[in-house]
Order: sequence, then structure tokens, then C-alpha cells
Amino acid sequence: MGALYRMTETHDTIVVAHQPNFLPWLGYFYKMAYSDIFVLLDKVQYTKGGYTNRVSINAQGQAMWLTVPVSLPQSKSPIDTVKINPKQFARKHLATLRQYYGKCRHFDEIYALLENHYAYEGDSLSKFNIGLLKSLAEYLSLPCRFVLQSDLGIEGVKNELLADLTKAAGGNIYAAGKGGQGYSEGETATYTQRGIRLAYQAFKHPEYSTDHAPFVAGCSIIDALFEHGIDTRTYLEPQASPPYDLLSP
Repeated sequence: MGALYRMTETHDTIVVAHQPNFLPWLGYFYKMAYSDIFVLLDKVQYTKGGYTNRVSINAQGQAMWLTVPVSLPQSKSPIDTVKINPKQFARKHLATLRQYYGKCRHFDEIYALLENHYAYEGDSLSKFNIGLLKSLAEYLSLPCRFVLQSDLGIEGVKNELLADLTKAAGGNIYAAGKGGQGYSEGETATYTQRGIRLAYQAFKHPEYSTDHAPFVAGCSIIDALFEHGIDTRTYLEPQASPPYDLLSP
């Protein structure tokens, strides 16, 4: 995966960017699979009700939220300032996962991986999430390199931020989800002025076999991992060739 599926014959450097979400869905990891650099947007504003601290799981055929309680220093806070207390939720989360996934074929393997990270003793939501993301990416052998927005020292808004981050990370292609096409419509010049080309990814959630409950689309990737273990990689195979639509310069 990753660099094996190039969009052009030349060696481009593909950058994607996303908030460090909590145990996100398959589409998030699909972005990892077909990028060279994955920028974690830890300096953007935390959004209440978003996916930075919650995700759905399959609870006997029904989507159910798994939520990390958070504390904000102020109403509008960057993600890297949002605080958590794992003692408030770690035991409950792990018990919930055992309740709904305990009979899955790969439960012991994936549970052990998650349990290790739920032992996190810090208070940063961002660091807690990033630890989980990196561990799952390593398990799935996704070869992208992770870069923190805070380490790049780049702040800003909207397309200017994404273009500047791509350039600072050493990329020449910024790849967004198909849903971001409207977001960047009319903003192509913002990228081309920095020597960057835009690309869009269209991910269609696959339906996979489930033994523990009827299939529910859009759940955390752990839903597939508990059922299929390392074979979850097959659901990250390219759905198009190339996996991104590269816009003309």
C-alpha cells in the first residue's frame, strides 16, 4: 500500500491532513494507505460533537457512540489543549468493547493492543488519540509518515492552512476526501501558487462479514479489526486506479 499506488509515474509526495480523531472509521485509514505524509491537525480548534473524542461502534447491529469525556480550557480551544482523565473512561470503554466484541475471532489480539494504550497516564486527548492511530497504522503496516501540525509551526485557516502545511511537510500534492471538493472549490490558485496540486479521494465503505452482529457501516475501524484482524488490510485496497483523482494543473 502507500507508495506502491502512485498517482503519477514521477515521484510525487502526497500529503493528507486530518484532526487526530478517536479510533476513526476505515475511510480515515484509507487516507493513510495512499499518502506519503499524514499531517495530524493538532492545532486546529476542537469541535464539540465531532469525531475527535467519539466514534460509533456496532452494538448488536445498532450504532452506539463510544465517547471520551473532555475538559476544555476555554470555549474555543485547540485540540492539543483539550484535557482528558483516562481513569474516568478507560475501564468502561474496555468493558463495553468486551461486551459487544468479546466473541469476535480476533478479539484477544486487538483488545490487547487497545488495552495497552488505554493505560495512558497523561491528560492530553491529542496524544491519547495519536498513540492509538500510530499503533493501528503500524499493526496494518501502513507506511505513511506522521507529522504534527504543531511541529511544523504552521497555523492559519481553511485552504491557506492546508496548502502551507503541504509545502512545509515537503509535499507537492494535497489529497482531500471527496467531501472536501466543495471546500476547496475556487481555491485551486491557493495551492498552485505554492507549487502544489490538488487531488480528491472517493472512498465507498465496504460491507464486510460480521459474526457478532448484523453489519453497520461507518463504525470505528476496530469493528473490522475485531472481526478480521490483519485481513482488514483488504478493505483498504484501492477502490480506483489511481486511488486519487489528480486535478489538471
